[in-house]
Amino acid sequence: MKMTTPFQGFYSTVHDMYCEAAVTRDFQDSYGDVYDDFWEKSNVDWPEARRRYAIEYADSLLHTLGEARADLKLEREEREAISQAATLYSPREYNFANDSIHIDLPQAYAEKLLNIGRQEYLLAMQESWENASTAYDGYRPFYSYREFEQDFNSRDFDSDTLHFTVKDVMRLILEADSEEWKLYIMEDAICCGYLDFYDLAHYTGNYAELN
Repeated sequence: MKMTTPFQGFYSTVHDMYCEAAVTRDFQDSYGDVYDDFWEKSNVDWPEARRRYAIEYADSLLHTLGEARADLKLEREEREAISQAATLYSPREYNFANDSIHIDLPQAYAEKLLNIGRQEYLLAMQESWENASTAYDGYRPFYSYREFEQDFNSRDFDSDTLHFTVKDVMRLILEADSEEWKLYIMEDAICCGYLDFYDLAHYTGNYAELN
C-alpha cells in the first residue's frame, strides 16, 4: 500500500536542524563548533542529504513502531526493504505544503494498524476524520466524514482516505508511547553516525586536510 508517513517535513522543523547536524558533524573543531569557513567553502548537496535522511527516517519510524508494540515489529530485512525504497517529495514552494516521505507498506502490516485503530483508537480516529472533513478559512476538504468511515470499514486500500487513517494510527501509537516521539525518532541516527553525509559537503576550506 503506497502512502505517506507521519513526517513534518524539513521547512521550519526539527528535521532541518537534524539534517544540518548530520552534514556538519565531521566538520567541527575540538569544541564542537562548525569550522568558521565551512559554509563559505562548502557546496552541500542538500537534495541528496534530504533524500538519505528520508530513507533513514522511514527505517527509524518502522523500528520505533516495533519497539512501541511487539505486534508491529518487522524483521530487519523487511524493514530495510521498505525504507530503502522510500522516496522524498519536496514541493516547489512551501506556501501550502511541506516535504513528504512516501513508502510502500505491506497490506498485512497496514491491516494490523487498522485493527489496532479500531480496537484502541477509534474515538481519536473519528476526531481526525472530523477535522479532515470540516472546512475552515483557507481549507476545503477533499473528502467527507462518511467517505473516511466507509473506506475504513470496507478496507479500500487504494483510497486516499484509508492511507490517511493508516498514517494517523501510526501517529497515535507513537504519541501513546511518547509525547516527544517527533524529537527523538531520529536522534539515534544522528548521534550514532548512521547518517553519513561526509561526501555531500564538498568542503575545501582551511581545515580540509584534517578530514
